[in-house]
Amino acid sequence: MHRGVAEYRKGHLEAARAAFARAFDLKRHAAIAATLADVETKLELYRPAAEHWSFYLAHLPPERENERKDVETALEECRRHLGTISVEVDTTSARVTLDGARIVPSPVEKIWVEPGDHTLAAESKQGADRIVISVAAGESKTAVLHTVTPPSSYPAQSVTSTTPKTTDAAQGSTSQRQRREEAGTGARTAVLIVGGAAAAAAAIVGTTFTVLSLRAGNSADEINRQLDEAAAERMLPPSGICAPVTPAVGCSELVKKQTEQERYRKVAIGSFVTAGGLAALTAGAYFFWPSSSRATVATRPRRWALAPWFSATGAGIELSLSDDWIAP
Repeated sequence: MHRGVAEYRKGHLEAARAAFARAFDLKRHAAIAATLADVETKLELYRPAAEHWSFYLAHLPPERENERKDVETALEECRRHLGTISVEVDTTSARVTLDGARIVPSPVEKIWVEPGDHTLAAESKQGADRIVISVAAGESKTAVLHTVTPPSSYPAQSVTSTTPKTTDAAQGSTSQRQRREEAGTGARTAVLIVGGAAAAAAAIVGTTFTVLSLRAGNSADEINRQLDEAAAERMLPPSGICAPVTPAVGCSELVKKQTEQERYRKVAIGSFVTAGGLAALTAGAYFFWPSSSRATVATRPRRWALAPWFSATGAGIELSLSDDWIAP
């Protein structure tokens, strides 16, 4: 937020928006949403501005109720440049996308969109549906998507083939091979997603504890400065202020902050090491994942097990390879 305000005062609206958007990602707070929406309106980014003005109205603090009219006016300005779509789906478990991007949550009562044609799609275990809807500026429309459709209602499509007809056994073998290949591809993708998420989480933990370590260090420096001033007043060397039988009050607090700084630093280092290890293992597992053509049913899978560890002198990651891993 401080970075965004500084950029805003310099007239760097794009940089200010990026900083405010990062702040909103970290904490979805009403005041941050209003600040971000104001900058986006000035940049004529009406769709994200409308979303953030709507968020602010939905979470308007009671003490700021007098701002409701001004916010509604700003939202009306966005509405003149946008259209809205209300989405209805016949099953709540369907995955809904707008122009390829997933809608969270889905379904939703209102989606802000730029004027023009937009593709809405829904997919569930029972079926899928897809429509193209055109919306003009200031226009509101409702889109209804059906995914629970009996198989018999789908139109039959004839397929002409010039290849010789294969036997049922050959077809079954091909089908099984395709399923194994699809399963292998899905497993590689799952490894990439899970490993990447774990590495990102470890990196976030490391960043958080780095900040905490810096804060504790700054506090220790400030306490140390105050102790130096007290030592000077008592005509003592800086190291002598904590030497008396009854040391100054700040001495114990200094030790506490220095201990916190060191503890947070070790956790941060361990987290970054874990993040790097996870990223490397994920990349290796993804690129060197055995293909289904080389795998056999009789082969017992071998799996790497990874766990971070911390001690009083350092941190790292532990790897172990097991032959008797059993999938859940």
